[in-house]
Amino acid sequence: MRKLIDVSSYNGRVDWKKAKVYGCEGAILKIIRKDLNRDKKFNENFAACNKNKIGWGVYRSEERRV
Repeated sequence: MRKLIDVSSYNGRVDWKKAKVYGCEGAILKIIRKDLNRDKKFNENFAACNKNKIGWGVYRSEERRV
């Protein structure tokens, strides 16, 4: 089983170097918020994952109305 983290602007600033040292193998990055705007930290988190050689994937938040 791989160690992954789910990250968005709600997490604030992530210490990606420390995450890598602690064994983080990948991150799921929020790209689109419920209001359909880009997550405020997506670009920063995306660049940091690449810089630290941490695999990544993306997801978008969606508000469901019933």
